[in-house]
Amino acid sequence: MECKTVVKYSLVIVVTVLSYAANSYSIEGDFSKILDIEKIKPKGVWYDTVVPDTLDLAERARLAINGNIGNIDPNKSCCVRFMFTWATNPPSFPIDHTFNLPAKNLRALPLLRTMCGSEQGLDIELATMRQHLIQLGRDGLVYYPFGGEGVPKDTAYPVQTGLTALAMLVWYDRDGNPDWLKYISTVSKGLEKLSISVEDRAYYPPESGMKSDGTWYFTTRAGAESVKFPYKPPEEPQMEQQGYEQCVKYEQHAQLWALVKNYQYNNDQNSLALAKKVVRFMLKPGMWEDTSKDGYAGYEHGIWAGHTHGNLRALQALMAFAVIENDQKLQQIVREGYDHLRRMGVIKLGWTPFWYLTEKYGRDEWWSKVCDGCQPGDLVILAIMLTDAGLGDYWDDVDYTVRNAMAEQQIIDLDKMRKISGVKVGSQGDKMLQQFLGGASAASLTALQPSPSMYGCCTPNNGMGMYYAWHGITRFDKGVATVNLFLNRASAWLDIESYLPYEGKVILKNKQCSSILVRIPSWLNNRKISCYVNDKKIEPSQIGNRLLLQGLKKKDQIRLEFDVPETIEKYVVAGQAYTVKFKGSTALDIQPKDTKQVKGWDNPQWWGLHTIYDRDYMKADKAPMHKVKRFVADKILPLQ
Repeated sequence: MECKTVVKYSLVIVVTVLSYAANSYSIEGDFSKILDIEKIKPKGVWYDTVVPDTLDLAERARLAINGNIGNIDPNKSCCVRFMFTWATNPPSFPIDHTFNLPAKNLRALPLLRTMCGSEQGLDIELATMRQHLIQLGRDGLVYYPFGGEGVPKDTAYPVQTGLTALAMLVWYDRDGNPDWLKYISTVSKGLEKLSISVEDRAYYPPESGMKSDGTWYFTTRAGAESVKFPYKPPEEPQMEQQGYEQCVKYEQHAQLWALVKNYQYNNDQNSLALAKKVVRFMLKPGMWEDTSKDGYAGYEHGIWAGHTHGNLRALQALMAFAVIENDQKLQQIVREGYDHLRRMGVIKLGWTPFWYLTEKYGRDEWWSKVCDGCQPGDLVILAIMLTDAGLGDYWDDVDYTVRNAMAEQQIIDLDKMRKISGVKVGSQGDKMLQQFLGGASAASLTALQPSPSMYGCCTPNNGMGMYYAWHGITRFDKGVATVNLFLNRASAWLDIESYLPYEGKVILKNKQCSSILVRIPSWLNNRKISCYVNDKKIEPSQIGNRLLLQGLKKKDQIRLEFDVPETIEKYVVAGQAYTVKFKGSTALDIQPKDTKQVKGWDNPQWWGLHTIYDRDYMKADKAPMHKVKRFVADKILPLQ
């Protein structure tokens, strides 16, 4: 049943009761005991301060919350809009509602609130989780309230069911209510029902939904009936590129990750046993590229092709399993899969192609010229997972991506949106632009492509990566802090103020640390770094690429000063030569700008006209300052 109106929290409750009564398959329970708006409010300390007006992930999180909340439609079962474009006046929805994606918003929003303390749209966030509980059957499956852009009505899509469990886990981490663990256990039993076992492996039919009677149906998405490599559920897929999206491993990822977490949190041995079988399926040779002609087995080295976002999500889930099981071979496969990604694009920009080997698998060439809005977040998450597992130091990759692709593919310039769309300030169209501000888009190296648009999958995925990066800026344990990235961050143990890229200056304001380990970015290696504690110059110990500051006291202020090198580098992407000007790890400009229309899409009027990396203001040698209200959360949510 669709929601009629959701404006205030009290109305959400009324709508939910009506929806609950309409769904005979719903689990029984008093949702009010677990869905409490007071419990999901971010808790922490606020204070005013003056800091450099440079990249601040907490502020980007506030904008991302706006985009994530704005894209949830409480009048349509709390679904999200798959695609929103401001290439038209008024702005429009070329592809409309889907229930495939709102569980991603539910997973990202608690993390984003931890970063910035925003309470915007708490009632809508609560209503969205309530809708998922309403759709959760007694059998542990999340059934779709309608069809459309997704699987048919009253079927359960395995990926969405797995994503719901992962969202529940974040909510458990936020409020600590043990009832969430019961729900996660219920959903995990549903994932067991959805799985299909063959010999020693198990899989989930890709892009398909199952009804309660066990009947499977392929996706209803437009064009799904004429794919290059057809798939008919519930047959076992034989290659990665079967189906509409052509990413079979992605279609296993959320379920695998959820099973791993249910084992970790609920000690469910059945979930672990099933997870092992799903991993065996995902490691089948047909799920990876055949590199036998090169003298080695691609499936043993993480060599993949096709949908980059789909493969990165699969690698993340495989990594989560490999860490829990201490599977050293699988960890190396994931690492090599990540290294394979790094060769495809420009890692110093965090830019990777939406699709790899387009011609081989029947995709238009332009897919190799576009970076999906999900990918910067995906890259950051996997890089940090690998780093935390001790498989390498990928903090530079995180820094490049956050400062460049992630920042530029998050849409935050309202005036530019207005100019392109042509809407009048204060009009209904203008209100739509404001509603979606902070969402994420796809882009070529220099422009939004294939049009100035946001995508329902990209906005929460970009936000997830944002949280991983923010979490990793600085960490603290037993009096010792690490600083991994020269980015702004407020925390309970120290505050970081970054003047980059304008000036080579970073200030650390100590609160609790006796020692601090500061990682030196690679572009600063072999360059002089001056260090001051309370304006007194010191010579800290250097261990590898880290400075060691010891004997610190509360309220000590540490200042690091250094030169910021400017470089000009050339890259070739999809046959096009580009020149990039860097200041440190920040790209100031990329030439030539992409203003060509892309063939094969309707309404090409604005293609390529929303250029990015228009960063002349960053060429100044003095960082602007501004007054901000900083938030420090009482609780830092763990990484999944």
